Amino acid sequence: MTLRKCIINYLIVMLIVLPFISVISTDQVSAAGLRSTYDLLKDDYPDYVQQLYSGGLTDSQIKAFLSAVETEVNNRGPLTESNFDNVLLNSVIAVAVSGGHSGVVDVLMQMFSGEISDFLTSRTIPSSMEPLRNAVKESLLGSDSGTVPGPGGGAPPAVPQENPITAIINRQLAEGKNIITLQADANENGITLAGTTLAALANAGKELEVVFGGVSFRLPPAVLELGGGGTLLINARPLGESETSEALSNLGANSRLVGPVYELTGSTGAGTTSVEFSRPVTIILSYLDANITGINEGSLDAGYYDENKKEWVKMNGTLDRKNKTVTFTVTHCSKYAVISFPTVKTFTDLTGHWAAGDINKMVALGLVDGVGPDIFAPNRNITRAEFAALLVRALGIEAESVGQSGRFVDVATGKWYAGVINAAAKEGLVGGLSPDTFGPDRPITREQMAVMVGRALEYKGKKVNLADNEVSTRLAVFNDRDSISNWAGTGVAAAVQTGIVGGRSENAFAPKANATRAEGAIMILRMYNQI
Repeated sequence: MTLRKCIINYLIVMLIVLPFISVISTDQVSAAGLRSTYDLLKDDYPDYVQQLYSGGLTDSQIKAFLSAVETEVNNRGPLTESNFDNVLLNSVIAVAVSGGHSGVVDVLMQMFSGEISDFLTSRTIPSSMEPLRNAVKESLLGSDSGTVPGPGGGAPPAVPQENPITAIINRQLAEGKNIITLQADANENGITLAGTTLAALANAGKELEVVFGGVSFRLPPAVLELGGGGTLLINARPLGESETSEALSNLGANSRLVGPVYELTGSTGAGTTSVEFSRPVTIILSYLDANITGINEGSLDAGYYDENKKEWVKMNGTLDRKNKTVTFTVTHCSKYAVISFPTVKTFTDLTGHWAAGDINKMVALGLVDGVGPDIFAPNRNITRAEFAALLVRALGIEAESVGQSGRFVDVATGKWYAGVINAAAKEGLVGGLSPDTFGPDRPITREQMAVMVGRALEYKGKKVNLADNEVSTRLAVFNDRDSISNWAGTGVAAAVQTGIVGGRSENAFAPKANATRAEGAIMILRMYNQI
């Protein structure tokens, strides 16, 4: 083994291993004290664990590496104050060069490349690590052992060190990541975010995703304003059987729990009261490891347990069958789980239809209904009035009072659609076929729907701004792009850009084609999931 390899591994000992070793005696120390190395790492040094996670290491890799070090030390006999550094150094070098833990060693060398470079140049431990080593030396060998002198003699001054979580975030910001990600454990400690860290993310306009095993928090920018000294503690903890007995006893007879019940918590400072987020926080629950044999996957949704009403409430989340997740938004924390909810309605003409799953979700959301008790008519043309009604319901806009006259002469006050069309026109979501006619019973075209969807996104503050060249680029894939009306081009491009509207085929948009009820429902659902 080369001298350079020894030096590198010695630095790894100083930076990583020494802070996590616990021994009992200051005179004759048994190597058995290393038995709790892994537990100490997890319990007393969570920030270091977070750094290792960010480097790509897993719990099993870390545990295996430290276990190998413990075994090697045990094989070398008892430890004393005089031989401690030498035995531990040789043990770690032996493990590092064995090849069985090259992944861990590579990650450590990559994470601490700057310190390694300084060490190879100066042949001394970096000054930033001296206070930590002195404190570790005292905790291991007693207060009488003194501090380890620096290069010039005496204890070197303490150097402020960057918070490890902040370092991880800053590294991802520097790499230009759109979503900043932190890996955490689903345990009782959770993860603490400084107010300054949240402010930096808000200034950068970046979302922060914190992953706790099968649960992810995705915090939008400026979700909380805590000030420089404030902190946000968040956690997602899987509950045990005794903790969920009441909640599960109130699960509906036709509902079935899929996976664990998670308790999501969020608090500021030293307080224990759950915070109310100023903006919706996205929660992603995974059911990847759950047994869904005999369950209709399309019936899965996230459920929230209402402690006051003693009942489960559907979150109407977005089901991702490919990644096995359910995504939904909240403004407060509570108990959540993936649940198979019973289907509310069954339409006989949806069996085998390509849009059946999404249409059923729209029905469950109360945004669309059938044309009869058990008939949906998915392939029938959707009218301009029907699409306007879907739009208004999805946006949560109240219909105008019945009897109130509107701007369109062909929208009679006695018709079912009068209130929704008047409300949609008032909010600038729909226009007429002429200044005073709407054509409520006429089939809506695909380009008309795309424009209305674009206006709805703008209404919810989600406007998609496209330059002229971007519009042309977005529409270039369609051979029938010249058939798109001039007034609809930007709206169609924006709807395609957001993934709300696609082509009728790979190369055709069919702008003048009449849309079906299935197409209308799907467009509204995609829009609903983005607002």
